[in-house]
Amino acid sequence: MSGNYYRIANLLIQFLQTHYMLHFRICNKLGLVYLGMLMACSAATPPEQAVRNNIADIEAAVESQSSRKIMGHLSPKFHADNGFDREQLRGLILAQFLRNKSISILLPTLEVEVNNADPRRVSMVGSAIITGTDRWLPDSGRAVEFSGEWRLEDDVWLLSRLQWK
Repeated sequence: MSGNYYRIANLLIQFLQTHYMLHFRICNKLGLVYLGMLMACSAATPPEQAVRNNIADIEAAVESQSSRKIMGHLSPKFHADNGFDREQLRGLILAQFLRNKSISILLPTLEVEVNNADPRRVSMVGSAIITGTDRWLPDSGRAVEFSGEWRLEDDVWLLSRLQWK
């Protein structure tokens, strides 16, 4: 009788292994199909939101004093209306980081709009309140109005033009 139990247990193990492998293959294929459907249904981030995300990244990079992260959002063809090019802006940023122990930015207004004639361009207009601290208390602060243009370059939104006053 112990031989029967052994055979039944062996048959049960074979059944479970076969059933498990079949179940695993079906679930695996269904999972891949489901993942493909999710990827097909998920839309890319709208341009306005992508630019707003980049602006938030730049704001965080300024506050953490990371010029590398800031520069990562600038187009190689970047220019500012006051004559600054990409490297001159980098120098200005580094000078502010050296001068201020910490920098805070508040953006009370920000408008972002896709160019209807060219959807690979997005304009922005806003204002910022920027404060810097030398030690523990804010020692400088000013309101800045800015405008600029972002361009989609190699599927990445980069700031190509900036004006501030």
